[in-house]
Amino acid sequence: MTDAMCLQITFSRYAGGNEGFQFIYMGILEQLKIKYPNISIIWNNTDDLVASGNTVTASFGGVANLSIQNLNTNKCSILSFADIAEVHTYKNHGFDPYHIVEVFGGLRWGSNEFTAEDISAKFNFKHHPFPYPVPYADFSSYVQNNRIMYDPTTRIRKAFFAGMQHAERAALLQHMRHHPLIDVYDDSVFRHDYYQLMNKYAIAISLNGNGEWTIRDIECFGMGIPAIRSELKAILRHDPVIPDVHYIRGSVASGIAWMSYPEYTWKQIADQFIDRIEKVMYEDDFLISVSKAGLDYYEKYCSNVYIRDLFIKLFDPEILL
Repeated sequence: MTDAMCLQITFSRYAGGNEGFQFIYMGILEQLKIKYPNISIIWNNTDDLVASGNTVTASFGGVANLSIQNLNTNKCSILSFADIAEVHTYKNHGFDPYHIVEVFGGLRWGSNEFTAEDISAKFNFKHHPFPYPVPYADFSSYVQNNRIMYDPTTRIRKAFFAGMQHAERAALLQHMRHHPLIDVYDDSVFRHDYYQLMNKYAIAISLNGNGEWTIRDIECFGMGIPAIRSELKAILRHDPVIPDVHYIRGSVASGIAWMSYPEYTWKQIADQFIDRIEKVMYEDDFLISVSKAGLDYYEKYCSNVYIRDLFIKLFDPEILL
């Protein structure tokens, strides 16, 4: 039955786009042609749409998604790297003409949807937990050339945070920033300077971003520094990330997919982080094991090649009939 399909794959490959995303998208296009030689597959290049300024990153034609549409049935599968993947269900975001039956990925959906079952039930399509790629094209080569083998005895015996300090993060960090085992840098630290800090400190603090799982976590894994973060409530990745194995559990999970702890004050969450930092700072065997597990996770599951191949493995065009 799939032989009669005509699939249209839509994504942008304009010059200012994300090179990591583009590698994945172009790879998917070529691999699907090889895997399904009897299916007609065409690429809808949306460069003109993007160049016109009539779209946003998470919308139709933006760099944060790839869509596969069966032109015969109008059914559509979406691979989403949008910060808030729920935008694909919004009106006037470019997907209104599609009958969305399947979505892969997404850092965050609504405030309360954590599991694939929650998401599928709310939006009436099949949701697949899916990994998020490192967005910077040079990150892989950077860590290969600049990562220093982790040895806590040669590091600054502190945990550090550097990055955007929006209202929720600032409210938490105000209770942490003056502790003698914690250094807080403002968000003016450039990316490569941030990576160099990872080579200097014993522990990196990771706080929730647009979703629970953040680019910061992947960067910590890649640089081989143990990350301390709130426990992950959602299992939105194909390969689970385990507390006190891949990262240090710093506090209870956020109550929503953003950053909120309704049953606690910010000071109480900060105290949980501080207490754990104090306890593990000189537990060298534990820190080394977390460093190794995080780095192993990065090398196995965070490459663009792995993400491309995982999509090819999971995607079945039968769902578009």
